[in-house]
Formats: sequence, C-alpha cells, structure tokens
Amino acid sequence: RSSDLPYEVIRDWGLNFNLGNVVKYVSRAGRKDAALADLKKAREYLGFEIAALEAERGTMEGDG
Repeated sequence: RSSDLPYEVIRDWGLNFNLGNVVKYVSRAGRKDAALADLKKAREYLGFEIAALEAERGTMEGDG
C-alpha cells in the first residue's frame, strides 16, 4: 500500500521522532486533512528538530 511508504522511508532512513513526523505530514498533506494543516504540523516538527540541534551544539538561529 502506498500509505505504508512514509513509514518505510522513516524506518529505512533511521529518522528520529521529529524528522519522521516531518516526512509523515509532508507526505500526507491534503490527503487526510487540509494540506495547510499538515504542512504547518510538518513545520512545527521541523522547528522542534532545529531547536534540539541548536541546543545540542550551543548555537542559536542565525549564528550560521
């Protein structure tokens, strides 16, 4: 089933929770809910991942 594809990609690529959700929401955008809602959710999880990486590296957005 094509609906299983995002989960296969997430597993095969070894994505963490945040990045896995980005893939999930982008891939389903407009299929289950409104596309805008799905894309906003993907952006939210991408923001979580960016914040986690910045905290890990001790950097802030815009530091380059």
